[in-house]
Amino acid sequence: MEIENARILATLTVGEFKQVMSDMGADKNKEEEKPHTYVYGIPGIMELFHCCRSTAQSLKATVIKEAVSQTGRKIVVDVEYARALFKAKKPYKTIW
Repeated sequence: MEIENARILATLTVGEFKQVMSDMGADKNKEEEKPHTYVYGIPGIMELFHCCRSTAQSLKATVIKEAVSQTGRKIVVDVEYARALFKAKKPYKTIW
């Protein structure tokens, strides 16, 4: 049921008002469905990308830098954002 934009709010029935409110909540729930997942530290990056320690440190400092949050010695990496950054990186040029 489509409600016109020019309609006065006071003229809505209870059912129409409930529908408008549920439609507003439906949009909000779509955004909240996906919880963020995180990995912690260099071992977490190693496990995420299946690489050695030196490669994980290199990735942390360059490619996935925006997905990394570090406070002191605590390192937190947003998994989905790190994967998106890694996927979007340009491949290295080879000499061959």
